[in-house]
This record gives sequence, structure tokens and C-alpha cells, in this order.
Amino acid sequence: MRYRTLGRTGIQVSPYALGALMFASSMGNSPEESARIIHAALDAGINLVDTADAYEDSEEIVGKALAGRRDDVVLATKFGRPVGSDPNHQGASRRWIVTAVENSLRRLGTDHIDLYQLHRPDPGTDIEDTLSALTDLIRAGKVRAIGASGMPASASSRPSGSPSAADWSGSTPSSRSTPSSTAASNARSCPSPNGSAWAPWSGGRSARGCSPGGSAGTRTTTCGAAGGSSTSAMSAASTWSNSSSPWPPRRACR
Repeated sequence: MRYRTLGRTGIQVSPYALGALMFASSMGNSPEESARIIHAALDAGINLVDTADAYEDSEEIVGKALAGRRDDVVLATKFGRPVGSDPNHQGASRRWIVTAVENSLRRLGTDHIDLYQLHRPDPGTDIEDTLSALTDLIRAGKVRAIGASGMPASASSRPSGSPSAADWSGSTPSSRSTPSSTAASNARSCPSPNGSAWAPWSGGRSARGCSPGGSAGTRTTTCGAAGGSSTSAMSAASTWSNSSSPWPPRRACR
């Protein structure tokens, strides 16, 4: 397995990430089967596991499966999508971030998250407040790197009047690209002015506006387990960012 540097974090990740959406109990895999798939992926050299707080009990299942192997994994999770019916249990406000990270740490059974990502843009929250809260998590040792999933790099740029670069951590990319080989060939991370990077989840189409001269971040293919076999661990959760469904269709990685 060849490994790549995740943006400018210095963290080495496999070119394939194991997406954990399909490990939610409602998707049909038992916790034991999910653990077997996770272990098979780790044994094959995949070291990046990506889940989210909105994936029902996925974080708990992943956390239990990683017992004894946590140090071998670059563990990524996401926040921002609605969790429950409380209108404040979603988004990118400091109020929710400090609660969401503690919930994820507890469910994952770990004391830190390697890559903490904003799942979807939150137009109702100033990006300055979001970045400030995330930086505080890094300083507290609860998060190693921060990123964004499914949003343009420009949306995470440090706004005019925001704290200086020395006041927050911006060299932290999210690495999510599509399972489509065609789209992946066009999907490279688009560095934003603050140094963070964004990689597209929605077919790579948005990435085509990247400057060819920009330094590319890491591109990884995120695959989700489905169907209950080690082969199905490479079944990808396909594009659904423009869909009203909370669950993406299954699609094979290429």
C-alpha cells in the first residue's frame, strides 16, 4: 500500500478510505460483520476510516471494532448534519461543535479524533466562529486536524476581519472524492487561501474550477461497507449531496 500525505498535516493516509455509513445497524450489517470488514480493510493496509455523527450508531460500532487497533488508524468523523429533532443539534455553531465533539469521542471510545470535518455548509453560522471553535479543539488535543466535506474551498476561506493565520489552524484538509474513476480523474483538492483543502464528494464537477497551478492535496476514494463480505467493504457510498435522501445509493469503487 502506498500512502499519501493528508494535505499539509503530515499525516500519512492510504489512497482508499473505509467509509463507515454502511456500518449503521439499520443498513443490515451486524456489529460483528462490520468489525470483520473493518479488520479486513486494516489488514489490507487501509488506515483511514471515515464516519459521521449523523450515521446513526456507526460511530459506536466503529469505535468498538477499533479496540486494540486505534493507534493504527487515522480516524475521521463529521459533524453538522441534523442529529435528532433539536434545532440546535446541527450546524457549525460553537455551541453545537463543543457538544458534538464530546458525543463523538464518547461513541468512538477514543480521546481524540484525527480528522474532524464539517459535514455540510452552514450558511447560518459565520465561518470565523466555526474555525475558531475547531481551532480550540485542536489546541485542547481533542482533534488533530480539521476539514470540510462537500463544500467549496472558498467557503472556508478566512474572511476579512477574522483572526490572523496565527490564531487558528487552517492547514487541515478533508479528503473525499468520488468512486467514479472518471470523476476522480478530475477531482483534485482545491486549496483555499487559508491553507485548508477541499476535495469534492459530488462527482468531481465542482473541482474543475480549480487552478491548474494550485498545489493539490490528497485525493482518497471513500468506500463504504455493504452486503456483508470483505469484497463489499469496497462498495462505495455514491453521490447524494444533492439528494433529499439521508442515505446514498450503493455503488462499487473502481
